[in-house]
Amino acid sequence: MPKSKKEKTKERVIKKSIIKKSIMKKSIINISAICLLGMTAIAADAPWKAPWGASNTQNPIPANADSIAAGQTVFAGKGQCVSCHGTSGIGDGPAGAQLQPHPADLTKIAGETDGALFWKLTTGKGAMPATKDTLSDTERWEVINYIRSLKK
Repeated sequence: MPKSKKEKTKERVIKKSIIKKSIMKKSIINISAICLLGMTAIAADAPWKAPWGASNTQNPIPANADSIAAGQTVFAGKGQCVSCHGTSGIGDGPAGAQLQPHPADLTKIAGETDGALFWKLTTGKGAMPATKDTLSDTERWEVINYIRSLKK
């Protein structure tokens, strides 16, 4: 039996509604993707801040001649820090020359807590590698003691 004019009209309205919903869903997905990309770009330029709890962590390794020397050994060797930060820690290492942003000048980190530095060493960001699997907690704390000695 052929469809009535009313039934045909109803089918067209339903099809249009389905098409509109499909277009809206695609638009929402596209807008969400653009927003996410924009937030990622903004986050890449944002200052690198450690979480509050990490920032308040105290260094359990006393900053004495032995721990500073041990930190320097890790900085120059196993930690491979010197390749980007340079021997004096100012960010002029051979591997860091091409990096954008340039490696941090570690002689100018007075505003960073030991806990924040430990968190950054542990987690890494961008070209700065995470060291949680390559350096022990003690080695990371000793590197921080060495870095602190650079500003003196």
